[in-house]
Amino acid sequence: MTAGMAASFTMVVSGTIVNVAVPDVMGSFGVGLDQAQLMTSAFNIAMVTSQLLCAWLTASFGQRGGFMFASLIFIVGSFIGALSQD
Repeated sequence: MTAGMAASFTMVVSGTIVNVAVPDVMGSFGVGLDQAQLMTSAFNIAMVTSQLLCAWLTASFGQRGGFMFASLIFIVGSFIGALSQD
C-alpha cells in the first residue's frame, strides 16, 4: 500500500513539473501554447497508460514477472536513449 501511495504521489509531482515547464518549452522550442499543452496531455496519457499496463502485467504474470518486464523495458529504453545523437 505504501508503494502505491508513493507512486501516486510521484505521478502527481511529475505531472506538476511538466505543467510548470510549459512556458519554458514554448520559449525554447518556439511553439505555441496549443503544441505545448499537447506535450502535457501526451505526458499524462503516457502515465495513465503505463499504470494500466502495469496492472495488467501484474495480473497476468504476477508481481515478479511484471517487475522483470517493466525493468527490461526501462533498461532497453535507457540504452536507446544513451545511443541517441542529440
